[in-house]
Amino acid sequence: MEEITYAQLIMTIFSAAVTGFIARLWRKIDKRDREREEQRRQEEARRQQELAEELTFKNAMREGMRAVLRDRIIQMASFCMKQGHTQVYMVENMTHMFNSYTDLGGNGGVRHIFDQFMELPVVQEEAKKGGAA
Repeated sequence: MEEITYAQLIMTIFSAAVTGFIARLWRKIDKRDREREEQRRQEEARRQQELAEELTFKNAMREGMRAVLRDRIIQMASFCMKQGHTQVYMVENMTHMFNSYTDLGGNGGVRHIFDQFMELPVVQEEAKKGGAA
């Protein structure tokens, strides 16, 4: 049997220590990478949740605004149809509301009401009583 020299023994111990150190370092780097990936996934999930909440909020706002516009269009048209006429400022308001309503996706029966409103005669606003003539 060959005798092991101190140099061989030192080299064996040194290479075992270096191998252990490299393995430990590799595990540490791998753990850090997995933690970063998990953190990235959690951040992405949080962003997706925020986007979904924002979209839900925007949809609710759009639906609510469309409902308010629909209600105002119907109220104004009903009022003017009962009077049998409308005024210039009401035509302007109605046109603006109807355009906004359709931009928000509104349609259906309101188009028919709007068309009926637009057929009403437009009269001049009466001078206020008690004012200078």
